[in-house]
Amino acid sequence: GMLAEVGADGVLVDGPSMGKALADLAKKLDGVPWGPKISDLAVDQASSFREAGCDFLAFNPEKSLLGALEGEDTAFLLCIEPNMEERALRAIEDLPVDGVLLPSSVIGMPVTIQHLIDLGTIRGMFSKYLFVEIPGLLSSRELEGLRDLGVDGVVVNPAIPVSYTHLRAHET
Repeated sequence: GMLAEVGADGVLVDGPSMGKALADLAKKLDGVPWGPKISDLAVDQASSFREAGCDFLAFNPEKSLLGALEGEDTAFLLCIEPNMEERALRAIEDLPVDGVLLPSSVIGMPVTIQHLIDLGTIRGMFSKYLFVEIPGLLSSRELEGLRDLGVDGVVVNPAIPVSYTHLRAHET
């Protein structure tokens, strides 16, 4: 399937207003973990996504409500910027989240050694799961490099044209 080819462990859906499209996508993904990326997660919104069957909810810290983080079967991923201060990164360890999601801007295409250094610095700050959005098709060498650093998974965003055409091509 599409995900095996891009080496992705999950699919991120941008934005909250998906409704039926979301249910359709979930069917197409056929068992692949998926979830929305929402800047400010509200309680009712979180529960409606859980009802839609999402596997994870990714959110920004500023306006997301602590009360929205409940439900046994849902993983909560904190979206952070790569330039977050060290003391803020250290605080993540004690938050009620399962993992951290870094935007694709943390790595480039192609992946450089400097990208790995930046990523490794962040990886050392907490023991929670670390996921990275990937900006397109990475080589298996690049994916191995990420995994060797302790990246637990990569997430592809269907809004990215490359992976989206990929998704379309394998709908049948």
